Amino acid sequence: MKTYPLIMSLLFFLVAQVSFAQSDDCENGWCWGADPGTAKEKYALASDNIKMKAYDAAKEPLDWLLENTPNLNKSIYIHGVSLYSELLEKEEKGANDPAKVVALQDKVLDLYETRIKYFGEEADVRARMGKLLYFYMKDRKDDPERWDTMMKEYYHIFELNGVETSRSNLTFLMLAVVNQKAKKKLTEEEVLDYYDQISETIEKNIAKSKGESQNAWKDCQDKIDGLLSKAVTIDCAFVREKMADKIQNNPEDVKTSKRAIKYMLNDKCTDDPLFLLAAENLYNAEPTAGLAGTISKKYQIEKDYEKAIEWKRKGIELAGDDKTKQAELTFEIAQIYSVQGKKSSSRTEAYKVIELDPAKAGEAYELIGDLYYTSGKDCADADPIKSRAVYLAAFDMYQKAGNSTKMAKAREQFPSMTDIFTYGRKEGESLSVGCWVGVSTTIRKRPSDGK
Repeated sequence: MKTYPLIMSLLFFLVAQVSFAQSDDCENGWCWGADPGTAKEKYALASDNIKMKAYDAAKEPLDWLLENTPNLNKSIYIHGVSLYSELLEKEEKGANDPAKVVALQDKVLDLYETRIKYFGEEADVRARMGKLLYFYMKDRKDDPERWDTMMKEYYHIFELNGVETSRSNLTFLMLAVVNQKAKKKLTEEEVLDYYDQISETIEKNIAKSKGESQNAWKDCQDKIDGLLSKAVTIDCAFVREKMADKIQNNPEDVKTSKRAIKYMLNDKCTDDPLFLLAAENLYNAEPTAGLAGTISKKYQIEKDYEKAIEWKRKGIELAGDDKTKQAELTFEIAQIYSVQGKKSSSRTEAYKVIELDPAKAGEAYELIGDLYYTSGKDCADADPIKSRAVYLAAFDMYQKAGNSTKMAKAREQFPSMTDIFTYGRKEGESLSVGCWVGVSTTIRKRPSDGK
C-alpha cells in the first residue's frame, strides 16, 4: 500500500535531476552543453567571422556548434543560414558543381528544419524557408518528386500562416498546383479549390491594405489568375457548362455561386442571367452592402428601376457606419429617380448624400443643378422672370458644386435686363422659384444681354 508514495518520490527525484541538468547547461536561454568553454569559444569564432564575412573560417566552429550543441540558441541557425547561403552563392558564381550546389541548398533547408525542431516558431520559419525552396527545387529535373515536395510544403506554409502568408509563397503554392495538374495528380475541381483558398486570402489582404501594398496584392491576384488559366480554361462557357445546374437548382451551394461570380467577372460576361442569379444566391447566404450594390446595378442596366432601388436600399442598411458606402448608394438612387423623371425624389436623395459624405457634395449639388436646369419647360410661366427662375436656381447649385462650365451654361439662360426692367424687378432682388422647385434665389441678368 506504500507504492504510491514511492512512485511520487521517484518522480520528484527525476524532475529535480532534469531541472538541475537544464539549469546546469543553460544560462538565460543559452544552452552551452557538456563543454561550455569550448562552445563559447566556437560561438565567438563563428559569429566574429560571419560579421567579417569570413565565411570559410566561420564554417568549422559553426558546424561544431550545430553538431554538439544543437539547442544552444536559435542564433546558430540564423548564422548558419547566412553562412551556407553565402557559400552557395559563391559556388554558383564559381565552379558551380551541381552536386555541391544541391548539397549546400539541402544544408540551408535542413538548418530551417532543425531550428523548428529545437525552437519552434514553425509558421515564421517555414515561411522564410518557402521563399528559398522554389528556387532550390524547380530545376532538379532528376528528382521526379520535387513538385510533390513543393506542393506539400507550400500548402503546409499556407495552413500555418493563413492570411499572413506572403505573396511569394502564395504564388509558389499556385505554381505547384499548376504543375501537379499537368502531371494529372490533381483534378480540375481540386485545382479550383486551391485557387479559391488562395484568392480569398489575397482578397482579405487587398481589403486591409492601402497604396503600394494594395497594388502589390492586386498584382499577385493577376499572377494567380494567369497561372489558373494554364491549368483550367475558365470562361463563361465553362460557367454555363459546369455550374449552371447548381446555381439554378441548388442556391445553397455558396461555393459554386462565389466561383461563378469571380469567373464571370474575369471573362466579362456579367450580362449573363446566371451572374445575377449567382449574386442573389450568394447574397441570401452572405449579405453585404457591396454585393447588394452589385445586384442593384445589374437591375439598373436592365432598366428595372424599382428592383434596382430596392437592392440599393438593402445595401444602405447593411453599410452600417460606413457613411461613404451609404452616400455612394444613395447617390445612385438619386440618379435613378432623375432618369425616371422623379425630380423631387431625386433632390431629396441628393441632399441625403451631402449630409452623409461631404466628399460627394460636389456631385450631389451638380445633380440638383441638373434637375433645376432641365425643368425649364415644366416650370414655364407667362412672367419671363419667373419662367427663368429655374436657371438662376440651377446656377446656385452649380456654384456650390464648383462646376464653372455648367455655371456659364446656366448664366446664358438668365433673364434679360429688358425683361427685368419691364416687369418691375431689380438685379439682386430675392425671387421665389415656383413649380416643384420651391426655393429662393436672386435675380441676375444674363451676361450676353449687353444692357
